[in-house]
Amino acid sequence: MSNRAAARLHGYQTAIWGELTAMSNRLGATNLGQGFPSWDAEPFLKDGAIKAIAGRDYASSMALQRPLGSTNNPNSGVPTQFPVVPLNQYTRSAGHMPLVNRVADMYTEILGCKIDPMTNVLITNGATQAIFNVTQALLNPGDEAIVIDPAYDSYAPCIELAGAKPVHVPLTRVEPHGPDKKNPVLVDAHSPIAQCPTSAEFVLDAEVLERSVTPGKTKLIFVNNPHNPSGKLFSLAELTQIANIAIKHDLVVVSDEVYEFMIYPPVQKLARMASIPGMFERTVTFGSAGKTFSVTGWKIGWCVGPPSIIHPMFLHHQYTVYSVATPLQDAVSSAIANAPEHDYYARLIRTLREKRDKLCNVLHDVGLTPFVPEGAYFVLADTSRVRFPEDDVVKRYEAKGQKLSRDFAFAYWLMEEIGVAAIPPSIFYSPENKHLASNLVRFCFCKDDSILDAAATKLQKLRPFIL
Repeated sequence: MSNRAAARLHGYQTAIWGELTAMSNRLGATNLGQGFPSWDAEPFLKDGAIKAIAGRDYASSMALQRPLGSTNNPNSGVPTQFPVVPLNQYTRSAGHMPLVNRVADMYTEILGCKIDPMTNVLITNGATQAIFNVTQALLNPGDEAIVIDPAYDSYAPCIELAGAKPVHVPLTRVEPHGPDKKNPVLVDAHSPIAQCPTSAEFVLDAEVLERSVTPGKTKLIFVNNPHNPSGKLFSLAELTQIANIAIKHDLVVVSDEVYEFMIYPPVQKLARMASIPGMFERTVTFGSAGKTFSVTGWKIGWCVGPPSIIHPMFLHHQYTVYSVATPLQDAVSSAIANAPEHDYYARLIRTLREKRDKLCNVLHDVGLTPFVPEGAYFVLADTSRVRFPEDDVVKRYEAKGQKLSRDFAFAYWLMEEIGVAAIPPSIFYSPENKHLASNLVRFCFCKDDSILDAAATKLQKLRPFIL
């Protein structure tokens, strides 16, 4: 049969996530690879979805979830009568009104500026669809967009599918030196991992970033904060450097903040690109209900930004997916409203911080060096001290037609011989920067303690291979 794929798809392969998960299942490995929680959703989230699917209508949903501070006054801008639309049918294309109202209220408080639910918010099928939307809406063929490596592996393909060119600028590891350049204190001083490096050691060189701007061609900069796969939190000073470049060269910043509610003490508040003076009008911020509420299968994301960005994204959105699952949007709206009374965000941070420390202590104990993450639920570990049979693994896979980099060889060996699945981080790098991942591996710690304990037991088998 002839190859019917369009030329724009030439060179793309099936994403590695499915392959590694299938391999892990086949081998019976403990999976600390793909980044989704192993626990069930909170009852208050599921109850909201059940009630929506069971038939509460759009009118009662709207009445129960008016914008904060609204009234029945006809002049308030909130209609006193709502159309009766069943929640199992289409809702407003740009987003179910109860949810866009909640998102607008939430980001009005977060960003410190008034967010209009009608013009500043778009609801998408997860944040990945938002990436596709923004690249299709704002990039022309021949344009360029800057991606900070390592990066979520959808950024570059979406840029290319818009006919534009991704330009990659790497984070580089800079070890702290001197009394004024210490790693942030992320764990108790008496913890075994207190002296381990942290994700703060991954640093963006602003001069390299600015040199990567092509006048007249560069249109976007992608910033992921908190960062996947490193767990880095970009400081306000770092974001301000990026903002100054964006303002100087009239660029839009795509601020992917899907892990925004996963930041660990001592940091109390995430630095936000859109809150920097002069940046709201040139920033689109992405959020994710899947990440925030541990319901990745729901695929509900949101975008917040100025009409000059949100409206073009909506135009593309309406002709690709049209709308997003109504009952799940309604459930997310209820979840945002109910989360504070369940102490949800604080409990999430406490839970993930405990799991982070648990896994990092295990990695440190067996001879891997973790970069203790400041945010998100991933940890990179240095594998340079591991002397595994790399040549044998590489040759075995070459016989199957696969050419492996060191990080891939290590990840496959770890799965096959140690029984733990992890992600080779070079998948997050461009070809020119893949070498930066050769001695790294990524683990995910948003797993039940039973899974982390099973991984800890298996990882003990690494000891004989550590220099």
